[in-house]
Amino acid sequence: MRNSLLDIFKIDDVGKRISVRIIFAAMLLMRVSIYLCPIGDNDFDQFYYWFLDVGSDMDKMASVTLADVPITRGNLLNLLSIVVIDFLCIVGSYLYVALYIRDYRLKGLSPRRPLDASNILLRLIIISLITAFLYIPLFILVLYLFLIFIIIFPCMAMYPACFLSGDSGIFDSAVQAVNRTKGYFIVNMRNFSLILLGFFILDGVASLIGHFLPAAGYVLRPLVAVFALLSCARYIGMVYCRMLEIPGNRRRPPARPAA
Repeated sequence: MRNSLLDIFKIDDVGKRISVRIIFAAMLLMRVSIYLCPIGDNDFDQFYYWFLDVGSDMDKMASVTLADVPITRGNLLNLLSIVVIDFLCIVGSYLYVALYIRDYRLKGLSPRRPLDASNILLRLIIISLITAFLYIPLFILVLYLFLIFIIIFPCMAMYPACFLSGDSGIFDSAVQAVNRTKGYFIVNMRNFSLILLGFFILDGVASLIGHFLPAAGYVLRPLVAVFALLSCARYIGMVYCRMLEIPGNRRRPPARPAA
């Protein structure tokens, strides 16, 4: 069975739909809480004006020390809460990938054996710990070496699918993520780019609406972010199942993944 690109965005079409809707609701509530119930102090005006002042004077910038940065403990607590919520949303997307692949195999669309719930939970905990360990290095990679991150992302994105499907172990999943992507790299890059482009467009619209209706913006922007993240997770599950059916190094892959 072959999917259209629009099927990537049907994020609730997994199993009986209840589990993925709970995941979506939990992720949305967490991201909305950043705006409606912030932890710590979310007022960064002092830091913002200080940064503008220092940034316009090279002499001041050269003499800045850590003690000069006007960030309070409340600001740091707020930033930490945002990082934790983003991390939990990433874990939620991992769970979606696992549920998609399991549902695909339970339907008999693949001869491979689906993982049971306990094994999925165990592997989810392991990959969450790995992600927590690599979270800061990956953040630095995105911040300073964005082009390199974009190039390797199609391979990195397959790691959760390789591991949470139960097909590979912790270290072998890294090797398989690269091997499975052979022949699918351009297709994956294109489709991830489409998801990212859609996110930027919808986020821009949500920001514009939020400028006039702040309350609506507090909900719309998290909604767009969660939807894009789960769409990306769904695509990872879809294309992983397709790559197992038709390895890219044996046959030219189709333009769209199949599920």
